Amino acid sequence: AAQQKIPAVHGHDPLPLRPRRKERHAEILRHGQGQTARNGLEIIFDPFGIGAVVMIAQLRQHRRSAHAADLRDGRRGQRPHSLRQRIDLAQIIRQDISHPQAVRAAGIIIEVDAAHDAGLEIYGSFNTFAEGNGVFRRGLIYDGHPEWQAVNYVPGKGLMPQLEIPGKKVLFANPALSAVQDHEIAIFKEVAQKYDFDGLLLDRGRYDNIQSDFSDFSRREFEAYIGKKLDRFPEDVYAWEEDGDGGWRRIDGPYFKQWIEWRASVIYNFFKRTKEELKAVKPGLKFGAYTGAWYPSYFEVGVNWASNTYDPSQDFAWATPEYKNYGYAELLDIFTNGNYYWNVTVDEYRRSNGLHKNETDSEMSKGDHLSVEGGCRYSRRLLGGRPFFGGMYVEDYKRDTTRFKRAVEMNLRESDGLMVFDIVHIINRDWWGPLQRAVSAYEAEAKQ
Repeated sequence: AAQQKIPAVHGHDPLPLRPRRKERHAEILRHGQGQTARNGLEIIFDPFGIGAVVMIAQLRQHRRSAHAADLRDGRRGQRPHSLRQRIDLAQIIRQDISHPQAVRAAGIIIEVDAAHDAGLEIYGSFNTFAEGNGVFRRGLIYDGHPEWQAVNYVPGKGLMPQLEIPGKKVLFANPALSAVQDHEIAIFKEVAQKYDFDGLLLDRGRYDNIQSDFSDFSRREFEAYIGKKLDRFPEDVYAWEEDGDGGWRRIDGPYFKQWIEWRASVIYNFFKRTKEELKAVKPGLKFGAYTGAWYPSYFEVGVNWASNTYDPSQDFAWATPEYKNYGYAELLDIFTNGNYYWNVTVDEYRRSNGLHKNETDSEMSKGDHLSVEGGCRYSRRLLGGRPFFGGMYVEDYKRDTTRFKRAVEMNLRESDGLMVFDIVHIINRDWWGPLQRAVSAYEAEAKQ
């Protein structure tokens, strides 16, 4: 029989599909929707090798009962009885998918099957609007659609297409372009239909940073949104001004707040459309997002991940009263924040110098939320009590396994689970032991 092939995606040539076990059919949606487990370890797998594999240890049952009888999944049989066993299984599966060939599209079905056979949920993760790798100079912005690249307003240089920005490692498409949205959603739908993922998770479903996007297209769309023509662009939004110390400060123009609102509407509407189209092709599929936890400055990337019941205009000068309408928490089935902080507790943060610059920030920020404990508690409030996974970046603690263990425990204690970014660091550092000990310590605490 002719060997199956997986279609080309993101520029990859079609690859031969490794034959599945005899007892499995080629039709991968065979499992049906079923009830997903509320307690277990979930693997998030980037099917196209664009990002990396992440792990989620989901521990919601401690909020109800340490002995909740939800370890069984009627569709997939008996789950392992301890989270430590589930982590062991995840390690086994990760050893398989760490093979360079397996992380490409040809290995998806095999890994989905392996996860499900081990009683795990598995999610496909997408590096959504990041369509160019500046290190290897590849991706759709380089190879197929340079017209999709965002235009940044760079201090001291003015408007620059991202391909012209020296040393830029990650290039973003303009999220407002309908062609870009169509492309991303088509990929999500193809994956949803072809592979038996339990859900899809969108990473980098955002603008590049506060400098983006100032293309002619975005100007026209913004003018249509506010119903006015701008006399000076981008200065009517904001201008860069030298600060006298060799840096730059942002001077907000008369339409800055509406610009922030409009960008949030672009991302919200994209998420809304994505969810609707995914649910249409696979109703039981979970839809989720992964963002930074630093909400007070996350407006810079056009994302309002809070509940639409929270009104940031009561707390922040950058928000309009309408900004809350674009909070997308209610659109999501699963959400994980990134508490990427060295300080684990609020007290530790307060004893530090208080200044922190997150990956997406244009300037230093401060606040109790810039700690693992504070980030989780702040997220809980902004989400209106909706469940979420506390996220951590392993390399924040590369010098200190004790602090790593404390960060794991804090995320589990203050959120509804744990997202470890990135599992490759656990593997390379051989930190399965510290991770297991941290989870075991938390489980012992939760039973008391």
